[in-house]
Amino acid sequence: MVQRYPFRMVQRTPAMTSVAQLEHYLEEHLTKELAWLLRAATEWHAQHCMNLGIDGYSMQVYALDSTVLHARTLFEFFTQNTSVGQNANYYNCTVYKVPLIGSILYQFHWRRPIHSHMMHAQDRRPVTQLPTYDDHAQTKPLNEMPVDFAKEIVRLWRVFVKDLNNHTNLQFRPIGATAQTALASEINAAKRVRTNDVTQRQIAVGKETSRLEPNFSIPQIEWPA
Repeated sequence: MVQRYPFRMVQRTPAMTSVAQLEHYLEEHLTKELAWLLRAATEWHAQHCMNLGIDGYSMQVYALDSTVLHARTLFEFFTQNTSVGQNANYYNCTVYKVPLIGSILYQFHWRRPIHSHMMHAQDRRPVTQLPTYDDHAQTKPLNEMPVDFAKEIVRLWRVFVKDLNNHTNLQFRPIGATAQTALASEINAAKRVRTNDVTQRQIAVGKETSRLEPNFSIPQIEWPA
C-alpha cells in the first residue's frame, strides 16, 4: 500500500542540542530570511514610490510576494507555538530557550489575512484593510503592507536580541551579539536597494521621460530602533 503522505516521514526539525548548532542556524537560515525580507520590502517601497507603470515589468509584485513569504516565516518563528520535539512543523524562538514574543499586529490583525489571501486560492475581491505599523488606527490594503510587515519583524528581532543578551544561560548570550550584528548588516544591505545603479537608472529614465518629477527621490525607510 502506498503511503498517502510520505513527506510527513521527513524530520523537518532535527534537534539542535548545542549552542554552536543554534548559532549556525541563526547565521545560515534566520539571517537569510531577514536579508531577503528587508531587501524585498525595500524593493517594493522603491517601486511603489517610482510607480513607473512599465508594461511587462512586475518587480513590485515579485517584491510583495517575497516580502510576505519571508515575513510569515519569521512571524511564525517569533510568535507562534509549534509541536514539540522532532515532530514539530517548524522551529520557533523557544529553541533558543527564550519565550515567544508577542505581536498584537500579527497575531490579531495580520496573520489570518496573510494566510488566507496570500497562501491559498480564494475570492480576493473584498479588499482586506489592515492596521499599519506606524499608526494602528490607520489602515492600508494587504498589498501595500510590505514595509509594515518588515518593520514589525525588525522590532521582534530586536526583542529577540535583548532576550538572548539577558539569557540566564551565559552560553547563549554571544548569540545575541551575532543576531544584533546580522540585523545591522542586513538593514544596511537593504538600504542599498534604494541607491544601487539599477534603481538610480530607473529614476533617471523616469525623469527623462517625465514619469517622475525632476526633484524626485525615494524616501528612506525608518526602521524601528
